[in-house]
Amino acid sequence: LGASKVIALDISSLTLKLLQFGAEEAGVGDVVEPVLFDLYSHEVLPKCDILVAADVLYSPELAQQIGKRIVEVLKWDSPPCLIVTDSQRFHDTDFLPDVNGCFSDRSPLEWQYFELQN
Repeated sequence: LGASKVIALDISSLTLKLLQFGAEEAGVGDVVEPVLFDLYSHEVLPKCDILVAADVLYSPELAQQIGKRIVEVLKWDSPPCLIVTDSQRFHDTDFLPDVNGCFSDRSPLEWQYFELQN
């Protein structure tokens, strides 16, 4: 898509190795930087223009942690565009009420559903 740098975060080193392999096979290995990252750590998320949280809403606890991280980045001087995917539409993983409760000076975030076609 034309990005000059992609930082891919995951808690699994195997997943990151597979991602790096795929990126190299696709000819973009020099663009992708795999980084071991635990959402529950106190480590700050790296600055970015677009933040994508893909298929990570497996449990209410994990969804709440994603919500906390979204609050973290929305407080940045220049917050990124947010894309959160929930392809399985797991139940009890809606963190948006908690996120929206942290901000009274902005329009509330809301889910938008898109179905991709082959």
